[in-house]
Amino acid sequence: MTHHLNVRVAWHDDRWNGNVCRGPSDNSFCLDLDRIRKERDDNAEDLVAGQSFADLAPAQLPPCIAESAAFMNDREWWRTVEHPYQGIKKADTTHGHLKPTRLSVPPYSTFAVPFLWMLRESQSGIDESLAESLPPDEDSPFNSPWVFSAARQEALGDLFFGRLTEGRSLVFFYTKSGHPLGDAINRLVVGVAQIEKVGPTLYYESDGGSTYPLWDRIVRHSARPTGHEGFILPYHDYLEPTGDPEGDALRAEQLAEIAVVPEPSHIMSFSYAGEHSTSDVALSTLVRTLDAVRTVRRHGVAKGPWERREEWINSQIAIAWTDRGAFPGLGSVLEALGMRLGTALVLELMASGAVSADDNPWPVVDAILRGQQKPPQKAYEADVATTAKTWAGLSDEQHSLLELLSRFSVSPAQARRWFDGRERARATRSPALDREILENPYRIAELDLGDAKEHPVALGVIDRGILPDTTIAAKHPVPDPSNVQSPLDERRVRAAIVSVLRRAADDGDALLAEDDALTRIGGLDLEHPIVIPTAWLAGHASDLATEVEQLDVLIDHEQGVHTPCLQLVEMKSLEDKLRSILSKRASKDVPSLQEDWQGLLSASIQDGATK
Repeated sequence: MTHHLNVRVAWHDDRWNGNVCRGPSDNSFCLDLDRIRKERDDNAEDLVAGQSFADLAPAQLPPCIAESAAFMNDREWWRTVEHPYQGIKKADTTHGHLKPTRLSVPPYSTFAVPFLWMLRESQSGIDESLAESLPPDEDSPFNSPWVFSAARQEALGDLFFGRLTEGRSLVFFYTKSGHPLGDAINRLVVGVAQIEKVGPTLYYESDGGSTYPLWDRIVRHSARPTGHEGFILPYHDYLEPTGDPEGDALRAEQLAEIAVVPEPSHIMSFSYAGEHSTSDVALSTLVRTLDAVRTVRRHGVAKGPWERREEWINSQIAIAWTDRGAFPGLGSVLEALGMRLGTALVLELMASGAVSADDNPWPVVDAILRGQQKPPQKAYEADVATTAKTWAGLSDEQHSLLELLSRFSVSPAQARRWFDGRERARATRSPALDREILENPYRIAELDLGDAKEHPVALGVIDRGILPDTTIAAKHPVPDPSNVQSPLDERRVRAAIVSVLRRAADDGDALLAEDDALTRIGGLDLEHPIVIPTAWLAGHASDLATEVEQLDVLIDHEQGVHTPCLQLVEMKSLEDKLRSILSKRASKDVPSLQEDWQGLLSASIQDGATK
């Protein structure tokens, strides 16, 4: 099971090329990151604008060096790091002997830091997911949200970076909201590459016998300015002024068309500076990147080997499908069944070769749970014994539901609420029986509410399970009644319509014109695009009726112009209820207070103007 890496970067006005920005004080976007906002010295940076990090003294380097602002560096440069606890009096005995440490940064390399994994609040979840315990943490001499023990920090780093595969794992570089494409985009992918090398654990130099590990690891990648096996998106080319207002306006429209924005449900993978991403997240992001590359080729704005880059992205999509396999949610499903170490068991079965990514793992899992095959190690025996009785007591329908859910890249919490009927009733928009889910798996995307920590299960997650890559589909076909034979299967299309209407509602649009809705559906990041002829809607009105209202809306009272629109049934119900309440209130006689409201308003305005 291949893990990929997402690395947060600070926005750079010269393509992250290992130089100081061309106009440092004009780059307000990088100030989105706390470290840069607190430490940046505009005057000092302007004095070395455009100069290579390799040519600067340590004191001249900008704070963005710690925020991967030089990940496209073509020259080796040096970074000096100091432990953040140095200078804290209560940490003198533990960290006072650590020295500033000089690190070499090879060309086309950057630092990755797994901050989420180092938070104390994350430790219980990490420990519960592992068959073998990590070293325990130590109490820190002051209040801190971070793991304190050097041994545990090192083990966490080894665990995190050990799941990356050199030459196979991808790295996606992204900014948060600090970029020039607009405030509406809170995560923007700026580049994609293959991981060529993951550096070893680095340690602080010390005057004493003990030291601490750096959380940062150096990761070398394959992206090159003129290469094709890894590249950055050409946002900077589109941001260059054309010298013509109309040309600039066109470029702004085109820039929006090439923006690679992760699926909202994947937001946690694009957080905490450095984080893993699953094959499913990688596939979703690669499909969006592929669409952007094709659009760049069509625009003809940016030079580069875009055709070869398109071929490379296609090859990475094929590899990601192979790594994903047909059952990426198996570990989560086993946890939903009550097996605490379900994900760890699956990872170990794959690492040992007992199961490969393109196998059906269920026969092996079934044999383990029935006592016909031993688990990979003794640590799993208690977990297996506890789960075995539950497994034996399931009905055929429940077994089928578990296997169906394992085809989706869902979290343990998502798997739990869709397998457990009571959880499902609490965390979904309306009840759904096991049989209904088997007959229409897209109901999961239509009904899931998510929770405080996770977005709802997205349409793309279900779609990649039901309509995977052709090789996977041929080897592991989805059984009846869940399988989908046509891209325009009414279950799939309705879920797509519900998905775009729900996103529109989140943005404040209670309904969408049919043409607008169909255009948005065409833009969904699905392996098999949904292109719906307008006539489909009329012919499938009964299929839509449980979730979608088809309305004829008057948009021009003077001309009497109507337009067909689509609206979620639940939104229509809320609208009708609100209309009824307001109509009753409006028709009710309210005694007058006998106040001169117009005079009071005028006086208030006049009073405010004089102040």
